[in-house]
Amino acid sequence: MSEEKIYWYVLRVMNGKEERVVEALKGKLDERSFRPFIPMKTQIMRRKGVISLFRKKCFPCYVFVESDIPEEEFARDVFPIAYRLKDTQKFLSYDVVDSDNDDEDETEQNKETFNSIALHENDRLALSKVLGDGHCIDVSKGYKDGDKIRIISGPLFGLEDKIVKVNRKDKEAVIEVEMLGSTMAMSVALEFVDKA
Repeated sequence: MSEEKIYWYVLRVMNGKEERVVEALKGKLDERSFRPFIPMKTQIMRRKGVISLFRKKCFPCYVFVESDIPEEEFARDVFPIAYRLKDTQKFLSYDVVDSDNDDEDETEQNKETFNSIALHENDRLALSKVLGDGHCIDVSKGYKDGDKIRIISGPLFGLEDKIVKVNRKDKEAVIEVEMLGSTMAMSVALEFVDKA
């Protein structure tokens, strides 16, 4: 992938078919310009006193495609390939109305309406920070300090303000992430440690 601007595109797929769609896209797209992936997260499970880690999809029914190809070219090159796959539904988009002219006489027909299909840069960067290079959210470590959570390591470090709920028993935190104009709640692994 070149050093140009990076875009993330989000494709809705049939439930349980994410891996098959990723493999099909990898087989049909140039790997230098397109990198399909499934955002994952590490979860902590305790059964009969034994703690184990397992991986789970962050966003079931969604496949992401990282690319250095701008939106119009991406749509022209990738849509025909993706939509021929039987397990795909649609690429998600923002609905945007561009109205640079504040003239009150402007009619709706004169406004340019378009759908932006790439994640906005600030949304992509925030998700990328949490997901890391391997596109998998690792376990964070933290402790409770009064009514606040302090993260000492892991992808949630510095993102304490994104935590909206904590479940100590299940060893997870719920964070809010922005994606395609919506705020989504996502649970991520949080191991509680004693305050240093």
